[in-house]
Amino acid sequence: MPAFGICRTHFNCPFRQSFAALLLAVALGLSSDRAAAQVPAPAPAPAPAPVPGSLTVVVEGARNSRGQLRVSLFDRAEGFPSDQSQALRTTRVPMKATGDSVRFTGLAAGRYAVAVHHDENGNEKLDTRLGLPQEGWAATNDPRPRLRAPRFHEAEIVHSGDTRVVVRLTY
Repeated sequence: MPAFGICRTHFNCPFRQSFAALLLAVALGLSSDRAAAQVPAPAPAPAPAPVPGSLTVVVEGARNSRGQLRVSLFDRAEGFPSDQSQALRTTRVPMKATGDSVRFTGLAAGRYAVAVHHDENGNEKLDTRLGLPQEGWAATNDPRPRLRAPRFHEAEIVHSGDTRVVVRLTY
């Protein structure tokens, strides 16, 4: 018998068949442990769905109680801050003498920006003169007034659960 007990004369020798199977497994990069490990594990249970929360926007700094307050919630930069058709939600409320607030409910966690407009004369638009606002406006994070409208990334807030933000009107 040759070295290592390999029988060359008997084609159906059990030792020879076992050795051939082992060589094939090694050539394919498999071992008995890896072959058993390749059985797919059961899929993990899905994470529970996040509970929607609310976003309360408190508006301060109104110079009077005339007209209405328009508050728009955006979830992307397109249309922010002036195109209400691009807003996720928009609401209008009559102005009060003090402490105006608007609450958006059922919001998933995420990034949002809020634009506020004090429409004093009720014409449903932000009145401007030479490109500058003549009525009150605000955005989340109270971006500094510039010679342009605030950008979404400047007003973006992170919302998770129940969130309360305060914005101050600029005239």
